[in-house]
Amino acid sequence: MPPTLKRRRTVVDNDVEPSSQESRSSRQTERSECSQPKKSKTQKEVNFREKYEAVLSEKAQLAGSVEELKEKVKELEEAKDRADDILVSSHLDRKHLQTDYEDCCTEVDRLVKERQALLEELRENIQKREAAEALANACGSSSQASSSEIESSLILKTVEVSELKDELEEAKANWQKLKKLLRV
Repeated sequence: MPPTLKRRRTVVDNDVEPSSQESRSSRQTERSECSQPKKSKTQKEVNFREKYEAVLSEKAQLAGSVEELKEKVKELEEAKDRADDILVSSHLDRKHLQTDYEDCCTEVDRLVKERQALLEELRENIQKREAAEALANACGSSSQASSSEIESSLILKTVEVSELKDELEEAKANWQKLKKLLRV
C-alpha cells in the first residue's frame, strides 16, 4: 500500500466518534473499575487467609519434624550411654587382665627361682651319690645294701625334680597363653 492511503485510514479511524452504546459501556467499565478495590480487598483477605493457613500447616510440619528430631536425639543419647558402659566395662576388663598378667609374672618368677634351687639341690645330690658310690665301692659287699638305699633315695629325689620340671613347663605354657591373650 502506498503511504498516503495508510495515513488516510489512520485519520479515518481517529475521526470516528464513539456511539452512545460505546460510551455507556465505557461508563460501566469505569464503574466496575471503581468497585474493583473492594473486590481486591476481599482478594487480599483470601490471600492472607491462604498464607496464614499455609504458615500454620508448615508450623505443624515443623513441630512434627522437631518431635522426630527429639526422638532421634534421645536414641543417640541412649546409644552414647551404652557405648560409655561398654567403654567402662572394657577398661575394667583391661585392668583385671593387667592384674592377672602381673600375678602370672610373679608366679613365673617364683617358679624359675624354685627351679634353680631344685637344680642346685639335684647337683648336690648327684655329687653326694657319686661320693657314696665311691665309698660303697671301697667298702665292698656290705656297702651294696647302703648303695641301693642311696640310689632309691636319689631316684625319689629325681622323680620329685621331674615333677617340679613338669609343673614349671605347665606354668610356662600358661604364661605363653596369657601373653597371647594380652596381645589381642
